[in-house]
Amino acid sequence: MPGFQLKESNRHLTSTAGLMLIGHCLVLAELERLDLRLPKRGKIRLSDLVKSYVGLLTLGKNDFEAIEPFRRDRFFQEALGIGQVPGSVWLRQQLEAHAAVLREHTRFR
Repeated sequence: MPGFQLKESNRHLTSTAGLMLIGHCLVLAELERLDLRLPKRGKIRLSDLVKSYVGLLTLGKNDFEAIEPFRRDRFFQEALGIGQVPGSVWLRQQLEAHAAVLREHTRFR
């Protein structure tokens, strides 16, 4: 993730400007540990799926389809430290599949 500097400015900030702060929080949360604990289910890491969805939630969007415009948004990807932004169908399917594995794993504990 590139380093960002915060400074006072007269420039207009877009609605995505706060993503860099969320990205910093995600680094501190060490989401990459998810990739070590849960098996990879496709070409996109679980940490990238979670970061992508957190990015959407940060922007006030909870619909999986809302990820589509951000698939080619370099700032979204770099600010959140995402290796590859998933498509909407892949995001939904993989998050649901990982949630099912976690539910099954925690059911018997």
